[in-house]
Amino acid sequence: MTPKCLVLAAIVVASIPQMVFGQVSGLSLFQEIAKRPELSQYRSWLTRAQLEPNFQGNNRYTVFAPNNTAFQQMSAEKRLRFERMLRTEIANYVWSLAIFGTTLQTNSMQDDSVQRSHGGNQEKLFIAVKPSVGGQAGVYQYYVNGARIVNGDIHCSNGILHIINYIPEPVSNKFMYSYLQNPDLPSLRITRFFNDLLFYLPETDYDTIPVFKTAEKMTLFVPSDEAMAKVPASKLSELRADAVKLNQVIKRHYILKQAIHTSWVVHRQEFQTELPNEKITFRKIKTDNFPERVYVMSEGVNAEITFGNITVANGVLHVVDSILGYRYNSALQQVESDSTVSSFAAVLRQASAEIQNTLRDQMGSQQVTLFVPTNEAMANINSLPGVDFVGNRTLTDMVIRYHILEVGNALVVMDVNKQYEGRETRRTMYQGQSVSIYQRFNDTYVEAGYVRARVVRPDVGVTNGYVQYIDRVFGIPPKDIPTTICEDAWLYKTYLVMNGLTLGEYLRDRGLTQGSPGRTCVVPSSYYNNRYNQNNYNQNNYNQNNYRTSTSRYNQNTYNQNQNNYNQNQNNYNQNQNNYNQNQNNNNQNQNNYGQNNRYGNSYVDYQDVPQEFTVFVVNGSAMEYFEETNLGRTIMQDPIRYRWIMRRHVIPYRTIHMDKLPEGNHIFRTDNGEEIVLKKNGYGIRAYVEIVFGRKRTQVIHMDLGATNGVVHIVRDILAVEEDRTRAVSYGSRPSAVSVVVLFLVTAVVKLL
Repeated sequence: MTPKCLVLAAIVVASIPQMVFGQVSGLSLFQEIAKRPELSQYRSWLTRAQLEPNFQGNNRYTVFAPNNTAFQQMSAEKRLRFERMLRTEIANYVWSLAIFGTTLQTNSMQDDSVQRSHGGNQEKLFIAVKPSVGGQAGVYQYYVNGARIVNGDIHCSNGILHIINYIPEPVSNKFMYSYLQNPDLPSLRITRFFNDLLFYLPETDYDTIPVFKTAEKMTLFVPSDEAMAKVPASKLSELRADAVKLNQVIKRHYILKQAIHTSWVVHRQEFQTELPNEKITFRKIKTDNFPERVYVMSEGVNAEITFGNITVANGVLHVVDSILGYRYNSALQQVESDSTVSSFAAVLRQASAEIQNTLRDQMGSQQVTLFVPTNEAMANINSLPGVDFVGNRTLTDMVIRYHILEVGNALVVMDVNKQYEGRETRRTMYQGQSVSIYQRFNDTYVEAGYVRARVVRPDVGVTNGYVQYIDRVFGIPPKDIPTTICEDAWLYKTYLVMNGLTLGEYLRDRGLTQGSPGRTCVVPSSYYNNRYNQNNYNQNNYNQNNYRTSTSRYNQNTYNQNQNNYNQNQNNYNQNQNNYNQNQNNNNQNQNNYGQNNRYGNSYVDYQDVPQEFTVFVVNGSAMEYFEETNLGRTIMQDPIRYRWIMRRHVIPYRTIHMDKLPEGNHIFRTDNGEEIVLKKNGYGIRAYVEIVFGRKRTQVIHMDLGATNGVVHIVRDILAVEEDRTRAVSYGSRPSAVSVVVLFLVTAVVKLL
């Protein structure tokens, strides 16, 4: 296993909440609850519902008690509903999460089993027992109506207590068939699925309707009324007129004999529908906010669960934002009808008639894949000088063609399950240039035109292929070099080191003013944010003045794909697209240890001699951690000037070197500290192997060509440090102005924290 994988695996395992089971308490249930700070809000429920005597009496109960975190994570709408409950309603909800007369321990729980609660209607408790995250042998996680037991088997004098991490929706006593017509939650708008589809299916000819009425256990994905309203009336009429097709579409929305809550489903897990060889696949995407986003795919249609985990008498209901298994829009119609991508829809209206006809093809005779940037992605570039999708036809045509695969390629990105090293490629309509597709953590990434984009909504099935929603615009790098590095979780450690050594400011795009989008770093939270907390590793609050705004660099010759020339004024794709970036908050927010009070001062007094473009070989964070644990690394860390000198060895100023354009063979380049390195390239495309050599040290380029507004970033496997660096004569450097020795030794203290 590579060092990168080892570190990420360790982080994932460390992030698994630890479960503490099997405690023995001589206290009553109420006394045990009252003494626990994490159950203070649950205790207030007991007081409000006047249930304290019940939890101190002689009757025995199994109690599932939500912790304070569960209360805090409730949505505003859900919290308001619970706050408005009457005393009797709160009491019934508490009893619906308790079992009377027995003590159910986790080792007695069976997967996919059902218990009857002590609620007024003996509401069902659907129990799930699943292998723990990470797959540790013999370790399981336990769920009740989707809530995970985080501290279980607390034995009390009158029962057993299990602490859960989620407040389930109140269980409905209605069966699915009745709930669809009259949901318990007034805010749910889901009746059109019954009225517009289910109602039209002949009950005498098909077994689908009885399933909704009598199935003992099922999971249903019901399109919201808003989703139903998106379907043209003519398409609904066609579907209702074809009973066989209507029956198939309805069957694609449910799974029998299982009550599936999203909390225990794993990414890419599949479940069989009632149609032969057709499955529903779950996809989970991590977000910075709670909860994560969950999608389901059925027969070419991908839908997001917008309101999930509603437990009813015979299963679980999830509200989705699309009809599953029914494609009715062409690719172009999908974009034009979706307000979240209206900006790119306006760009597509300027496409050639041939392209528009291809995207509009309702019959699907020409299968296509269209990548669509969100409005937010477009907003990051639309207002910048030089980006003119009306007057600059060359730019407009390039961007449009970069986002469409060659005709005949209907790409399902969920089927791509390979990391970057094994990435798949497809040819776009732009001069045969390729897009790379690969998985990283739970996300799918696509790269084209030196831009890496995350697929924020994958595999939206349309009549003529698929639409993929992405968070960047291909062909226009949106961030400067430091921000590009900062936003990559795998590089965040290196970003902090570079900033501590004042290289972050040196590598800034000076055409971007403070507050511009290209200098805004959205700090990665999935893995490294927990370890390198911003409050502990604050990134130098430099007094960043508003630098001059560069003139437009987007003329019609800027995007010439055949420029293999690596002179100092290389303009390919305008990596100095100074206006394509988002202001980096990391260097401006409350990042305490890295200089809330600007501890380094204005490190660069004169910016006139600073290069306008760079090629940067960024050491991945795993390698940085390993280096700093070595004897050589510990020595280098004691000398910030020396450490900075070594990091400058990874920077080539005045040049933007794209590996996909670099010819095979050996190439010598002078680095920012005046030394020479050799780039050795073998092969092209995904088979290209690039190695950097400095003295006896070699390191591989493991991720190439991440474009920035002022250059390009390549990720390397190891740091270019050699034993001779212990005693080598080094200097701070003539290009950036010198800072005092006192200030530099302040850097030492910061770097040691890493």
